[in-house]
Amino acid sequence: GQLVGLEQGEGVDAQSGIQEWLAFMDGLNGRAPAVLRAAALVEAWWIIDPLPRQRYLGGLLAGLWLTAQRRVPSHVVGFEVGLRTLPRRSSEFRGGGVTQRLAYWLAVMAQSAEEGLQELKRLELARQVMGQQVAGRRAHARAADVMNLLLELPVVTAPVIAQRLGISQQSARRSLEELGSVVSEVSGRSRFRMAIGRS
Repeated sequence: GQLVGLEQGEGVDAQSGIQEWLAFMDGLNGRAPAVLRAAALVEAWWIIDPLPRQRYLGGLLAGLWLTAQRRVPSHVVGFEVGLRTLPRRSSEFRGGGVTQRLAYWLAVMAQSAEEGLQELKRLELARQVMGQQVAGRRAHARAADVMNLLLELPVVTAPVIAQRLGISQQSARRSLEELGSVVSEVSGRSRFRMAIGRS
């Protein structure tokens, strides 16, 4: 019922809109399931629309709220992932009832979770393929750790590897070189190089 009384976003300045959203968050009924409250938080952000060019922040904030509630402690729920598959039509946004709107966000969360599981499977397959490619090589002792880091981060550099693994930058560069075809250099430079893993 709290969603019905929210101000529509057009003409609302960012500061007052964000304050209204925070007040809505503080007033959420604690007896409702956390996932349903997260759906209400995203819907409220879309209704108030305090930052029209940064609408994605609503999903990010709701995901962070779920993490803070210890409902999803391992990661931040990516609402935008589900939105790519289940885009919201303006007619649904304008005319749908509260139940329909919340059901939509629950479907988005479910879709995000499904796509997240598929991505985990893809990363595990990439890990296996990369492991096969370096198997049997006389590689530096930290090459396997560098390989895992390549799966964790989208782009790595020797300084990042050195910092994360507690090794020298020279050792980090040597490990990257020893991974060979498993690694793609993407900066095109001889200094300050960046690498990505490929499967």
